[in-house]
Amino acid sequence: VDLTSLSMAGNFIGWEIPSEIGNLVNLNVLDLHYNWLSGSLPDEITELGKLEILDLTYNYLNGTIPQNIGAMSSLIEFRAAIQSDINVDNIGFSGQLPVSMGLLENVELFEVFYNSLSGEIPSEIGSMSNLYEFNLEYNWLSGTVPSELHKLESLVDLYLAENDLSGSMPQLICDSGAVISIDCDVVECDCCECNPLSMAPN
Repeated sequence: VDLTSLSMAGNFIGWEIPSEIGNLVNLNVLDLHYNWLSGSLPDEITELGKLEILDLTYNYLNGTIPQNIGAMSSLIEFRAAIQSDINVDNIGFSGQLPVSMGLLENVELFEVFYNSLSGEIPSEIGSMSNLYEFNLEYNWLSGTVPSELHKLESLVDLYLAENDLSGSMPQLICDSGAVISIDCDVVECDCCECNPLSMAPN
């Protein structure tokens, strides 16, 4: 199939993304934001080796981010945020961030805020050399912020607030000059923009 761009944004589509999406091997742009898509993201989507833009923002997807997402070597933008005012159980990505994300060397923007991701932030993300915005706010991520993130020389914005992170922000990340948003009541950080909600009195 020679289709290179597929945009169905804002059409109130309510079906699941079919596994046959993997047959669109020449696709560069897949924009499905602002719909009612449900179910999980099929593993076959990682067969789209030419895909540069994947926008799943504001849907009702669940399940996990495909473990083989690192095979999407042309990916530049990945957006899968959930609307904060949606009061529906069992929506949003859960589970851990895939280690294979470290292979996404062309990704510049990765947004998955207001999901249900858990576990630790993989140190392999330090290999995403072109990443300039990384937004993981409002998830259930735990552990400490990996020092390997200081390798992200293109990083401008790092959003980590409203998670279950702990410890302290590695000084090497502070020295990168990126704008960092985090919960300063649980993560010690002298260079961060503190989440105002975390600093509110009990």
